[in-house]
Amino acid sequence: MENHNKQAEKFLESTSTTIKIVKSKKQTAPLWAEDKLPDMYGIKYSITLKRNGERYNFNFWDCIANRKENKEPNAYDVLVCITKHDPETLEDFCSMFGYEIKKKKTMTTYKAVVKEWENVNRLFVDVLEELRDIQ
Repeated sequence: MENHNKQAEKFLESTSTTIKIVKSKKQTAPLWAEDKLPDMYGIKYSITLKRNGERYNFNFWDCIANRKENKEPNAYDVLVCITKHDPETLEDFCSMFGYEIKKKKTMTTYKAVVKEWENVNRLFVDVLEELRDIQ
């Protein structure tokens, strides 16, 4: 896992990107959470990515394993999870991720993914392939 974080750190350095990870004061359930019990998901963080005078702020829920081990997320944890491909149409999105088109929560999730994609693309359009290589 340490090599993964080095890969993420190298990407940030080579693209002159900064990342700020701050634990959110208000711990709310993620958009996708079916169960609102706090032990059913990770800790919520506020993430800021800055590059070329642009900025993208978003909420990030870390994994349950890190919560149980009292670890904070690192650059790899964040970069590997952000949307790196255009979700395209609602139908494409539902087909790709197994959502039911007619559910209200599906549209809310789809819109959130589209918004994330637009921000990631805005920041990293010239280095998307390198970002996608972080696995």
